[in-house]
Amino acid sequence: MGLLLLKQSCDRQDPTGWLWKTTLWDRVGYPPSPEQATFHQSPAKLKLVTGGERAGKSYSAAMEAFSYSIATPMPTIGWVVGPQFKMCRSEMLYLKAAAEQLGIYSASSFPNSDNSEWKLWLTTGLYIHTLSGMDASKIAGEAPDWALLVEAGSCYKIVYDRVVGRLAPKDAPLLINGTLESTKAEGIWFTELAEEWAQPDQVGVAFRLPAWANRFYYPGGRQDPKILAAEARMGPNEFAERFGGEVKRPAQIVLHEFDFK
Repeated sequence: MGLLLLKQSCDRQDPTGWLWKTTLWDRVGYPPSPEQATFHQSPAKLKLVTGGERAGKSYSAAMEAFSYSIATPMPTIGWVVGPQFKMCRSEMLYLKAAAEQLGIYSASSFPNSDNSEWKLWLTTGLYIHTLSGMDASKIAGEAPDWALLVEAGSCYKIVYDRVVGRLAPKDAPLLINGTLESTKAEGIWFTELAEEWAQPDQVGVAFRLPAWANRFYYPGGRQDPKILAAEARMGPNEFAERFGGEVKRPAQIVLHEFDFK
């Protein structure tokens, strides 16, 4: 296959995989911002991304997964897991569009129902489908070659545990994303994991995508007028969480000074 030969050529020139990713993304029209590039360049198999509002985390996550989708041996199963089927749609649409642009799209099943599984097939033999965290017991059976866990702040921890368990037989990569300011009570584990993986020498690595990482909405980056206007309207903690993607604890928390470091 031409794409596999291209990947092998890129890997010989740059074993880190960064050349492959940028070559692939050039073909599908994804130019990562400097903030997005920091996350993409990490070789970690377990990555967690917190994002500010409209930071482009869904698109970045889908493009990272797309780069996993052409490898040796050729992946056959990819998962997009969310608290509900409908919350996986953005990533699936991005994956479908990238496959179409690259000429490797085969077929798809994207029902209108909010409670239906979405499916995508590529000509490479890869089958990507969505799973819902509403019934964690159904996250079982097959061992995927990669997985995305999206909107993790609305998932129970058992969903994360189930996905990690199914990835273990292939030592496959997992990417977790979510928005901290919309984290629910059942998703506190996501905030705690973001703090833990931000420390050195952990099993995974946490990254932060601030809103201004999305140059489509904020071409001026951190100094974009829309960002500065939002900062002027908000308190520092609210701005840091909603736009900066930073972990900020409630003021009333017991032992507020505790951190993993």
